[in-house]
Amino acid sequence: MRSRQLAGILSAIITVSLAAACDHGKATEVETPYEAVVTENLTLQPAPIIIGQGHPWAGRTVRIRDYTGDVYDRCLGPDALPAANVRVSAQLCWPRGLDSLQLFTIVGFSSPLPMVDGSRVALRSVYNSNFCIDVEWGTANGGELIQMYPCHYGANQLFHLPTPATANAFSATGAILTKNSHYRMGFEAGAPDNRGTVKPVWQRTYSAAVNFQRWTMELR
Repeated sequence: MRSRQLAGILSAIITVSLAAACDHGKATEVETPYEAVVTENLTLQPAPIIIGQGHPWAGRTVRIRDYTGDVYDRCLGPDALPAANVRVSAQLCWPRGLDSLQLFTIVGFSSPLPMVDGSRVALRSVYNSNFCIDVEWGTANGGELIQMYPCHYGANQLFHLPTPATANAFSATGAILTKNSHYRMGFEAGAPDNRGTVKPVWQRTYSAAVNFQRWTMELR
């Protein structure tokens, strides 16, 4: 008799356990739609398009002065009328109205693509807009002359310029860094050559401690 009673009790326990397990399974199924909603909310969205930031003076005309100076006031300009391979030097600044050879238009290249160098610019001659400032040969070995060359806007005609401290500033001083060197080199004014008042300009490895690599951009 006792064996039958024990068997009945065990059977009842097993039945209750199975029912609880089934109820638990049903609860899990009820939660499934909520989990699907969470997964949907985590769907990745397209990255926003970042517009490259151009130089604030893009499209403006500038004169570029030799910051180091001495008893002479020198500006960047070609040694002759703009033509292929005409050297650019730091030479005596010409009076306003007669200085178009020493004036350059900043050509900007802002891009709608992300991670594009939007600050790069070209320096195009005001006297002859077919010619731009150019790093000779396009190499980055150090010692390349700065020259005029027909504008093609390749890496050796693109630069990072000093930026003005405020939106209303009319001048900015700093280095002119070259894109063809990945901005590791810049314009450097050498010692006066045999012309006495003229400094040749080369591409040299940039150093913030070198004053000969500092130039003052002036809006005109």
